[in-house]
Amino acid sequence: MRTLKLLRATIVVALICLIGGCAGFSGNLITRNLTKDGLYDNTNLLVDPREDFSQAKKSYVYLLTKIKFAVDKQYAPFFKGATEYETEQISSGFVTTLPAEFPAGKYIMTDDHVVSLYAYTTEKRAMHPQYGPIKVTITLTKVLEKTTYLLFDDGQKIDLTAYEVFNDRPNDLALYRLPKGVDIPAYPYAFGNSDNLRVGNFVYMLGRPHNFTEANLREGRVSALSGPFYCRGLGDTGEASNYRPADHFMVSAGIDRGDSGLPVLGILDGRIEVIGLAHAKILGMEKLGIVQRIDHLVDVIRSYFEKTPKKFF
Repeated sequence: MRTLKLLRATIVVALICLIGGCAGFSGNLITRNLTKDGLYDNTNLLVDPREDFSQAKKSYVYLLTKIKFAVDKQYAPFFKGATEYETEQISSGFVTTLPAEFPAGKYIMTDDHVVSLYAYTTEKRAMHPQYGPIKVTITLTKVLEKTTYLLFDDGQKIDLTAYEVFNDRPNDLALYRLPKGVDIPAYPYAFGNSDNLRVGNFVYMLGRPHNFTEANLREGRVSALSGPFYCRGLGDTGEASNYRPADHFMVSAGIDRGDSGLPVLGILDGRIEVIGLAHAKILGMEKLGIVQRIDHLVDVIRSYFEKTPKKFF
């Protein structure tokens, strides 16, 4: 009996030592892998566990763009004889401050293609003399008027024409000053350095897929350090934009329609930063998305401020 008790005690001590040793080894391994090294993280384990992105969501805004197109005479019968056609679209942007080199204040930032519809394509029915009823695809390309509004939940809106800094179609970036008296907090995360990204870096996509009422959080990885070799312009007649793969990277965070123009976030030693703006999804590859590098977009902003600095004060 005494020998049996001693054997049991020995087994218990051995198990405690084994578990403790494994836990110690595992703890040392995790600590070693999560040491702050000035690089973007491949995990979110260093992020404050209390982070709920509630402050970031408060910075998101809806934008309403109304556009009037001219209708060619040959197409007028399809538009009840009208020579003009109006349409509108709702998109998203976010309120942010810019790096210290730029004029202080709050700005609304988004992709240009979500506030600029360069062509309107529709299908109409027509009677063919031989085949009978057929569908005719009509594309309107001559824009007569375009106005973008800051849209509020109660239906009120503010015309942003006087607050437009620029709409850059080739680089797919739009920037507006936030109207005075509008109390919307600036985005809580600073612009990062997307030139330092590596494949495998952890990313958050905090967007509004399909213009959901509330921002939707998804997780993913940097899957490639450049965009596809070729990318057609979005929201226009289909011609190629001023697109360079090196100004983009790709993520596996599932970018979808409605996310365009909203931030993609990276993690640098546990600190969340803006590393790009969602740009496009790849049809047929739902988990892959194209992101514009934030460094490239800051260069675009800088070029505009250098060309016409008086406009911004």
